[in-house]
Amino acid sequence: MFLWHGEGVYRSPDGTVALRPGDLVYVIPNVPHWYGVPDGGVWNEVFIVFEGPAFDLCRQQGLIDPDRPVRHLGQVAYWRSRLDGFRTRRAPRTAAAADAEVCQILQVLADVAERDDQQGAQAQEAWLSESQALLCADLSEPRDLHKVAETVGLPYDTWRRRFREAVGVAPAHYRLRHRLDAARHLLRQTSLPVADIAASLGFTDEAHLARHFRNYVGVTAGQY
Repeated sequence: MFLWHGEGVYRSPDGTVALRPGDLVYVIPNVPHWYGVPDGGVWNEVFIVFEGPAFDLCRQQGLIDPDRPVRHLGQVAYWRSRLDGFRTRRAPRTAAAADAEVCQILQVLADVAERDDQQGAQAQEAWLSESQALLCADLSEPRDLHKVAETVGLPYDTWRRRFREAVGVAPAHYRLRHRLDAARHLLRQTSLPVADIAASLGFTDEAHLARHFRNYVGVTAGQY
């Protein structure tokens, strides 16, 4: 489904994604979802329904990814024309013509994936650096990780998985590691008691900091 006018939302167990003109939605069988216009709004769309072994292979190879059902393509007139062309042209009347149409749809899917890869490469540094900045800010305060994912524009489970793939640790562990690095700095550069350092970095008490510190550094805070 390609949205070419209006706004709406896509909802799944992973979260809610706002939809705007230029968004492409893959509606995949057996993947729970809802999309549409809340509160009586209006939008215009063009959609293609397809099935068969060629598309099963696309899903197996990741060209159609259930974890990424929404893609923002932009260039509304261009993509609307390409997709609407399957509706306005003459329906295939021979097996060869039907095969040719399958190939044309596969070409569209490949072009979508290529554009998405280009956009993803440009956007990766932005969402990742913003995530890291949010996770490193206000170390003394609790951080709602779901809010971080929402701020950078990703469903929580998708964000957590991509963050771990990019950084090597989960977001919660990444934030904990920075809190412990801050504790190391305070232990080296100040005469603050360990209890005060624990409180300043959001640990529940000195024992809470001590347990994590020893696991991370290999020695107790006092020995450090």
